[in-house]
Amino acid sequence: GLPTVASDIPAHREVAGEAALYFPPGDSGALADRINRVCADDGLRLRLAAASLARARQLALGEPSWRALLLDAVGID
Repeated sequence: GLPTVASDIPAHREVAGEAALYFPPGDSGALADRINRVCADDGLRLRLAAASLARARQLALGEPSWRALLLDAVGID
């Protein structure tokens, strides 16, 4: 339920979808701008927070689960 600011790379877009503000990787000025926007705009902050919860619920319904994928990746049954 937190607003998210992420670098604009495919993996972040895949996970966060529309639930994040993105900035070009390596662009510290753009990162600062996105953080300032989230801090200054209550409506944006609330929209991103709600969107992050909705996205987490969406991802939790996926099969296999993130938990199962991570456990498999580290070799735990």
